[in-house]
Amino acid sequence: HGTDVFLKDMMEYQVFPRLRHISMVGSNFVTDKGLEYLSHHADYAAAASSSNHNTTDCGIQSINITYCRKTTYAGTFCLRDKFRQSLKVLRRQPAWLDGHFYTP
Repeated sequence: HGTDVFLKDMMEYQVFPRLRHISMVGSNFVTDKGLEYLSHHADYAAAASSSNHNTTDCGIQSINITYCRKTTYAGTFCLRDKFRQSLKVLRRQPAWLDGHFYTP
């Protein structure tokens, strides 16, 4: 499970420059502040890719914070803004609530 402190340290020490997917399902220790820390990964990943002359889009492609009860819808705005180009899925609810399911 993730925590705000882990996300802050992850960004501060610039680990995982090629991080593309992160899942913190059910973490009771991630808050909107942690999501803000995670949004700083966009700046770090962009700097890392430009120093390597990598033209591929950098940034996280999927974030799963389902059942992270201390996060809010408003807390996801910073993620959507920072990862505008790369983010494909920002999940706050279980997939079965999306309305895309098969019936027999």
